[in-house]
Amino acid sequence: MKFYYGQDGDKVATDVLEIFQFTKGDIRYLKRENITVYDFVGFVINNDSMLVVFPKHFYQPQEINKLNDKRILDENSFKLLFDTIQKYINKKNHNSKAEKYIGKLPTYEANYPFETFYKVYDYYKRFGLYKEIMIKSRPGYNGKVSWKDTINKSQIIINDGNIIFSPLYVKRKNYQSVFLSECMAFVIDNTLKMFPFFFTLPKTNYGKFNFDFINNLDFVIKELLNIKSKLFKDVNITLVDSLINFFKEYNNISSGGDIHVKINYFNLIWEEMVNDYLNKSFVSFDSSRNCIVFDDSSIKSTVDFGKKSFAIDKSSNHYIISVDHYGEDEHQKYIFDSKYYVNIKELNYKQLSYNELLRYHNSDKKRAYSVLIFPGDLESSFHFEFADDYVGKRLTNLAIVEQYLNVRKIMKSYLNIN
Repeated sequence: MKFYYGQDGDKVATDVLEIFQFTKGDIRYLKRENITVYDFVGFVINNDSMLVVFPKHFYQPQEINKLNDKRILDENSFKLLFDTIQKYINKKNHNSKAEKYIGKLPTYEANYPFETFYKVYDYYKRFGLYKEIMIKSRPGYNGKVSWKDTINKSQIIINDGNIIFSPLYVKRKNYQSVFLSECMAFVIDNTLKMFPFFFTLPKTNYGKFNFDFINNLDFVIKELLNIKSKLFKDVNITLVDSLINFFKEYNNISSGGDIHVKINYFNLIWEEMVNDYLNKSFVSFDSSRNCIVFDDSSIKSTVDFGKKSFAIDKSSNHYIISVDHYGEDEHQKYIFDSKYYVNIKELNYKQLSYNELLRYHNSDKKRAYSVLIFPGDLESSFHFEFADDYVGKRLTNLAIVEQYLNVRKIMKSYLNIN
């Protein structure tokens, strides 16, 4: 398989536009720069080619250029990206706008039937591959006697007034693999083969299939409907329904087009990861260097950060302000906002107003520190600081700092990876 790499917000290469089919929301055109850029994070698969789009600033330019030149697999980064998003979804059960999901909780928008795959796999974990139990009787003396077959088939011998049946017929249970077994094995093993970087689930290792599922999907669906009509147990009926739905959706993919597994809201994941990192590693704000100080060996900060809202308006409008990451200690208050931007070119009026509104909240004398937190590896810098001529003789400490955090490092911290 050939691998193509991109980053959210970066230019889409010409060969990528030719190889992969993009749907609405995947890319956007920047008129001023006259370029097309990625507008998602995730995976697009086209036969033996896979495009992986990482978050903004995940790679340095030379790193991603090298990967694209060699078309090689960066498996650790694949897994890091996938596991990060999975943890976020499992933790937050975020109600995204995606119409189809991978797994039991909404994660990626996808056109592959991951939801029904999980249902089939749940059955497999509980019961194994489907087996039909057939009870047959045969001559013998070890086992439970089938008196019906013995009476109908055995020779009757009368000895001293006693009736003896010879031979006896005993029951034997034969477990036979049937069509459903191969359907389950195909759904599980083929999915795990197609997405080896997404799952660590074991395959069924069924072996060689005796049937070509891919080129006979209509027949498969018809046969499953026929089998369903003869089943009685609800758990087995549910299994067959899941298989039918899987093959119907798979049929739509096989008829043409790429497989898309993607998200369009990594900004929410960035916010969650930043808050997690602050609560683990935040130490203080260094006013001499104008940056946040972190201790990566720490597992619990002395300051609690979290989203906080303030009711600031007593009019009928009842306006409120909400800070992404707000924290306080005895002498300081921290007004932090996470920004999932490539760069920032204009004054962040929201942060400016929030800082001024909260600086004197409850008339306390705590010093307020205001920081915008971006993905990247740049040095911290001032986003805004009042000009001396503007301030005059008034006392103020207002300054907004831009702080950059390494994306890969924050993702590993979020997953508790050293």
